[in-house]
Amino acid sequence: MKNVLLVLFVVACLALLVVGHFQYEAKLNNIASDAEGQAVSQELTLSTEEGSHDEDSHPERVEGLIRSVLKAHNTDTLSLVYLGSDALGEGEEGSWPHLVNEHLVDLLGEEQVETNLIPVGMAGSTSLLNDTMIESILETEPNLLIIEPLVLNNIRFQNGYDITTTIADIETLIADIQERASNLEIVITPSNPIHSPTSYHLDIEQLQEFATTNDYLYANHWTEWPDYHSDEIKDYLHEGRPNEAGHQVWADYMIDFLTK
Repeated sequence: MKNVLLVLFVVACLALLVVGHFQYEAKLNNIASDAEGQAVSQELTLSTEEGSHDEDSHPERVEGLIRSVLKAHNTDTLSLVYLGSDALGEGEEGSWPHLVNEHLVDLLGEEQVETNLIPVGMAGSTSLLNDTMIESILETEPNLLIIEPLVLNNIRFQNGYDITTTIADIETLIADIQERASNLEIVITPSNPIHSPTSYHLDIEQLQEFATTNDYLYANHWTEWPDYHSDEIKDYLHEGRPNEAGHQVWADYMIDFLTK
């Protein structure tokens, strides 16, 4: 009888060991499955976050037109071309393009701002209509072009040039550029105001009407200058071109136009 009870006891112990082993294995499998699921979930989350960062990789502090240009070209680098008269100031320190660039570098970083300045001095608008000029504009593969249409040059230095000729020249220039670079964003900004103009201000009004009618971006910095009929505007000009104060007014307007 004792032997029978001993055998039954041993069998029961073995059974308990076997059941315990299988329960332990099942628990380990569940833990492994949960861990794997968490790892997969984390990997998907990281991938989604990285994907979102790639899609919106443009500097967060940049808004306005600059941000739109960067997104449209899927790049972090702004390649900007200025085309205009000696009112560009040759890009020297204190000129409005230089001041604008300083601000853009602060926003984007020095490596993300490329600039090409094309001053044409006292030349008229018709001088822009040649392949060499188009190639110079597109040489750096810009994504933004700012044009001063040489209205004041045509009045001061080109006898017989009226606003109709200037507008026709600019329209032809833009069409030629867009034929080769259809995604290039173009901004028209008028030449600087002068003191007590006779008809120049009316030409600028026609230029603005042309730009608005044809859906061109028009940066009208004239709104920020003193009244051109007042003596105050003389403090912003030197021989019919912007002085330091004039360049600052022009730059402040352009910075807001481009980044807000």
